[in-house]
Amino acid sequence: MTTATTGARGVTHSIANEIVEFINGRIAQGAFRSGDRLPTELQLARQFQVSRPVVREAISQLKADGLVRSLRGSGLYVQNLSDKKSFKVDINHAFDPNVVLQLLELRQPVEVSAARLAAARRSEEDLANLHAAHDAMLASEDWSEEGVTADIMFHQSIAAACHNGFYVDFLAYLGGLLRESIRVARSASHDPKVKQVTINEHQRILAAIQFQDPERAAFAMMAHIDGARDRMTRPDRLSSGGMPSAGVSTAF
Repeated sequence: MTTATTGARGVTHSIANEIVEFINGRIAQGAFRSGDRLPTELQLARQFQVSRPVVREAISQLKADGLVRSLRGSGLYVQNLSDKKSFKVDINHAFDPNVVLQLLELRQPVEVSAARLAAARRSEEDLANLHAAHDAMLASEDWSEEGVTADIMFHQSIAAACHNGFYVDFLAYLGGLLRESIRVARSASHDPKVKQVTINEHQRILAAIQFQDPERAAFAMMAHIDGARDRMTRPDRLSSGGMPSAGVSTAF
């Protein structure tokens, strides 16, 4: 195991993460089950050849994630996962295409619902924010960081237009994971028409929200996420959702 009893804060933090990942893995594998007592602080310090404060940092993180609980005078125990109070996705996994596909599955029902609500509830200010994000996507170069940021802004603007804070919080939570997953999804296809196809998909969503058509907005969002999944699993096949643009031209 890694040895580090002193050194920069970043090194200490990375070793604490190593301990967290180890315990997470053992729980996932079933080696540590709900109610099991974990190794003591001293045992973990010896196993990872680190100081006890590093172990305490790891334990604090595990507690914050709702994975373990401590009983005074007894030790550290695996929490009943049905009582878990946090939800966490490791951003390091966002580079794995299989994880990105799973994230798309998670996003689809939430964002389809968000598009439906946004179309029904959006204000003129919400609409202006959506247009601004879409315009930024149009102005960006292929696969540029500005384009990824504009893409995220577009989806976050839809969440804001729901006027339900939970949708905003959900996308804000995804944060960096969403950014990395967009990069992976876009890079899966090298066809030069991909940017135009994805812009058309976003434009259909925007048009439906602009004309306050909830079902059309929901369908357009579903087609967009289905298209992203298809472009990852079948990069030779481009899909533009097969849906008319509800009054907004798709000719650029």
